[in-house]
Amino acid sequence: MDLLTVTGLVGVLALALHTLRGPPIRPVPGACERLDWHLRRNLVGQSPAIGEAVSAVCAHLADNDPAKPLVISVHGPPGVGKSMLHRLMAEALFNLTEQQHDCPGWHCPAYKVVFGMDFTEDGEEAQYSKLKGELLDHFRAFQTALVAIEEFDKASCRSLNFIRHLIVHGASSLGRLALNRSIIILESNSGYLKLMELLRDAGDREKVDLVLAGHVLKDDLFYEAVNRSCFTHVEGNRFVNVIDLFLPFFPLRREHIGQAAGIEIAKRARTFVREGKLQKLEWEPSVESHIAAKIFYDEEFAVEGASGLRMTVSKEITKALRQWDPTLLLHSETAPKRNTKLKLTVSNTGEGLAVVTGESSPSLTSEPHSKTLET
Repeated sequence: MDLLTVTGLVGVLALALHTLRGPPIRPVPGACERLDWHLRRNLVGQSPAIGEAVSAVCAHLADNDPAKPLVISVHGPPGVGKSMLHRLMAEALFNLTEQQHDCPGWHCPAYKVVFGMDFTEDGEEAQYSKLKGELLDHFRAFQTALVAIEEFDKASCRSLNFIRHLIVHGASSLGRLALNRSIIILESNSGYLKLMELLRDAGDREKVDLVLAGHVLKDDLFYEAVNRSCFTHVEGNRFVNVIDLFLPFFPLRREHIGQAAGIEIAKRARTFVREGKLQKLEWEPSVESHIAAKIFYDEEFAVEGASGLRMTVSKEITKALRQWDPTLLLHSETAPKRNTKLKLTVSNTGEGLAVVTGESSPSLTSEPHSKTLET
């Protein structure tokens, strides 16, 4: 039995397994409505991009027989939500927005993330073989796939040509693939300096001309690939023209980092409540500002976006809760169940966070601007 036959059987068996007794392998009804709500709830500072992405995905889902896969090229600096976009998209499409499941994984099998540059592999040939194998296996198994290719701009010329051929033709030397119902996300940092120029010129991300931004990113991708001698001009033109949407993700300002901090605090709070460690956790708006101030900024923009925000939030909250009660964060199986209501605030010294209990804080339920999460 040759490699092609074995690979094909693996794809068929994977599809059959998930179809018979597994999670959804195609978008669940209501995906379009969930997508808009889920992205706006969890992704900060990228409202223009969210609107464009939702429109493109909804149009693709509504087409009963699309001619080609939907291809979205997402550009921007590190830490601004590009990777979060396709993860949230997977959660919305496969109806996992309110469930405690990680994507990618068993609960969203049609979603896959691959990397243009895989640092675990040495040599261009190994990089190319791994990328090609993972993509072909996945598209054989799932004909309504959501695939994200991260660090697309760092892929070798050979890998770029394979991706171009796959998207343009839906075929390879190993046999024809039906990709027309799939969604492919290309993620890269390329063009982000030009996006910063557009943002500064417009003064506000809501005022940036998205059509102009798309043309700028399209030209940047074309000339970068051609200058690397990856494509001829004809091949480069065919490739960039098969991409349906060039999506700009702009750098984040301090207020966006504060909003993202609130989202991360809420995630931690939900975990505490779910594990029975707390009945209720709320926090003052000043907590979000305090955490946002710990991120490094160059002028008005966060240098690394929200890249280190999750760890910063975790450390700040953990330190405050352990100072209040060292036993609170014990493993859920050994920690006592609690009906405690807590409130996070900035300490009097301003150096960290402090905890106020519900019993000793009359403003716990009356404070109109505090954030709350409870059972």
